[in-house]
Amino acid sequence: MVYADILLKYEQLADDLPEAAILIDWGYEDNHPFDDECRRISKSGHEYYVCAGTSSWNSIGGRWQNACDNIKKPLKAGLVMVFPVLS
Repeated sequence: MVYADILLKYEQLADDLPEAAILIDWGYEDNHPFDDECRRISKSGHEYYVCAGTSSWNSIGGRWQNACDNIKKPLKAGLVMVFPVLS
């Protein structure tokens, strides 16, 4: 497993990754571009996971609205790539 942020900056490196590499697309904020990144990562042919931050750091009760939005967006982005009919 490797974080996909470097691959997203240097997409030509995808061919150098082992076939079994699993890419991790992570984001902490509710405006993270999961749709675009999942689309780009899927073109690499590698398996990947979307990982959403829960906005619970440096706070007493968390940032609940940011957390909810940041969990929904990668979930939808990942499902649309697996099941395109959902888009």
